[in-house]
Amino acid sequence: MQVHRCRFTDYVPQAVNAIEYAPATAHRPYLAVGRANGDIETIPGIANGSLETLAWAHQTELTGDDLELFDTEKERETAKRRLVERAPRLFSAGLNAVIVEWDL
Repeated sequence: MQVHRCRFTDYVPQAVNAIEYAPATAHRPYLAVGRANGDIETIPGIANGSLETLAWAHQTELTGDDLELFDTEKERETAKRRLVERAPRLFSAGLNAVIVEWDL
């Protein structure tokens, strides 16, 4: 007979302050959840919607300054394709006026 030992921790649930879905241009759908204690959870496989102080950013177009860096249309298209292939970036902001980019 096998004996299994189980231990439980005191789980203190935290309120959800912010929810943000990854943009439609993301290769994999994600949901980011900001908790009252400052934790951020990312949940893969969930798409569509948006609320509060978390934000996904995914640059898919070249800016005017970017366009000046490339001589040919082919170079611009290659640069644009690279932008789209990059993963979106997750930002959070709080009442302390600090904006944080999360490295996922």
